[in-house]
Amino acid sequence: MGLTPSTGKFVSESKFTEKPSAFIPHILKPNRDALEALITKPEVERKLLLRLQKKAATYAQDIIADGEQLPVSPNGKAVISSKIDVDGVVDLYESYIIPLTKEVEVSIRTALCILNYL
Repeated sequence: MGLTPSTGKFVSESKFTEKPSAFIPHILKPNRDALEALITKPEVERKLLLRLQKKAATYAQDIIADGEQLPVSPNGKAVISSKIDVDGVVDLYESYIIPLTKEVEVSIRTALCILNYL
């Protein structure tokens, strides 16, 4: 799931189109914090992080060949090992990828709006 400039432009445009009157004052008098607040959808981010956690946990599992037995812990439960730190993947998205995505959206929206008003 990569963010390309065209993806950032599409996402930025769809959010701007919902309510341009909320964005325009913060673009004309640059206010990045206000623009970021307008594009932030906490519920969407929460759901994205939950889906990401499930996918990372699923793809991180060591797969055994058909017929092989899963390793068993002393209490008799199957031991499922993980190839990656699932929480680290979620933290990476939450701390870096989502904020960078917002930065791209704000930059693109600001640039496009300024070009339209020249």
